[in-house]
Amino acid sequence: MPLFSEIVRLQAQRGPLDLSSVLDQLNARIAGSDVMLRWGIVGVENGELLVEVAVLRDAPVPDGGPASYAALPNVPGVRVAIVVPTGVGAAIGGFIGDAGPVAHAFEAVADQVLVHPNVVNGAGMYGGGPNSIYVDGYSLDQFFAHSVRLLQRRHKIGVLLDRVREDQTVALLNAVDAMRSVFGIDVCGYCITDDAVGGEVARSDYGHFVGRVRRPDLLFDGARRLAAEGATAIAVATLITGVSDDDVRRHYAADSEQCNPVGSTEALISRFVTWSTGLPCAHAPIFAGALGDGRNRVDPRAAAEVSSQTGFPCILRGLAKAASRSDGLGLGISDLAAVVVPYDCVGGPPALGARMAGVPLLAVKQNRSAVGISARSLDARGVVVVENYAEAIGFVACLRAGVAWETVARPLEAVRDVSASTTKALASTDG
Repeated sequence: MPLFSEIVRLQAQRGPLDLSSVLDQLNARIAGSDVMLRWGIVGVENGELLVEVAVLRDAPVPDGGPASYAALPNVPGVRVAIVVPTGVGAAIGGFIGDAGPVAHAFEAVADQVLVHPNVVNGAGMYGGGPNSIYVDGYSLDQFFAHSVRLLQRRHKIGVLLDRVREDQTVALLNAVDAMRSVFGIDVCGYCITDDAVGGEVARSDYGHFVGRVRRPDLLFDGARRLAAEGATAIAVATLITGVSDDDVRRHYAADSEQCNPVGSTEALISRFVTWSTGLPCAHAPIFAGALGDGRNRVDPRAAAEVSSQTGFPCILRGLAKAASRSDGLGLGISDLAAVVVPYDCVGGPPALGARMAGVPLLAVKQNRSAVGISARSLDARGVVVVENYAEAIGFVACLRAGVAWETVARPLEAVRDVSASTTKALASTDG
């Protein structure tokens, strides 16, 4: 069952982008035995949409799906989702845990903030606050597709390790025990795969990286063993090859054209494990070559990685109280007050889900990305373009106060006369 990412070309319709039609075209291309684990528009070329798609070919029957857990009825409040797709070269959140301050600031104006690993994972550090809800990537996409609801719960974590050198394994296990002794993280045990998983990356023709996993069956087997031991969440660490030392150095130097070289493969692995087991999963790369090399100063946004011996502590901290998928009670997309995305990343499930649910989509101009499709490609309905995250936080503060966003800006436009347009619309309907 090969697991890989690829770029496919789809026909772009005229006028504003309709993400629903994009998803329909993708679903039509997926064979009956294949599963699409991730998708997102990375660009436009010669009138065609370029879409990165993660596919599991000849997929087995998954062990688990959404599970219902006892939960209190939803209470009133302001909830916001912050999304920064991995591997797109985002100026904020495109490195390692560097969107953590944004998540913390949103907690000051929102009761709950939905985050995902790419937003708050900071190697030996964790960027989420007490009111953040950590959601794995696959479950987040299912949430935005209106397929599941989310319930936050405490987890017993199973640790799944790639078969690598003994010193690398020892470093990871020391990180696990450190998190147990300092934070009281509940870990049921660890499992080492029977052979190397074979995660790898390659640079695409469009400047970013796409991933491939040669032996996803090993992840499937290991995750099932951990689930049998009582694990309700899976923390994975694997080696990822195909990354040159120059790729890593450019990423650490914040080269504006360099995306996170391992992000695509990390997303493949975590999404596959969640899809196949129904359990939340997050992934950390095993440091090798220049990855994690802390001998030189790096861009502050990448410093968390080089200051840690492994990238494992953050995912254990996040998974300890991660959201689980539910088909019953829990948080639904219509419970959100806003979805916040980078300006150039509106071509995926978060934007589609927000628009379908009538939830404001905040596109942050300052957070530009190396790949993706911009907010100007969408029609204006439901899209609020803000200059930076400070403005986005101000928008949420207005929601909380019951103040219309446009009334805090100047000049303040006079109220609009819609009687003529309404009469015309009614006449058209009657005819």
